[in-house]
Amino acid sequence: LRLVGSEMCIRDRSNILLRDNVIDANGYADRISKTLDNLAHSTISYAEFKDTLNLMIRNKLITQEFASYYMGVRDDLTR
Repeated sequence: LRLVGSEMCIRDRSNILLRDNVIDANGYADRISKTLDNLAHSTISYAEFKDTLNLMIRNKLITQEFASYYMGVRDDLTR
């Protein structure tokens, strides 16, 4: 599995900023939300998108609620 380069950079930068107390949890959530929204609107396959969300859940980068919300966003785009 892979994230598109720019999304991976944003995710990694967000994790570092949170870890180093440069941003708070709300700032992290905003950055991750933007990343997931961009990913939901990208051209990656549905299966790859779902696998990416599951990987992010396993690595405790997002909650199941975030993943469910963005799966719904992706589903709405394919209707």
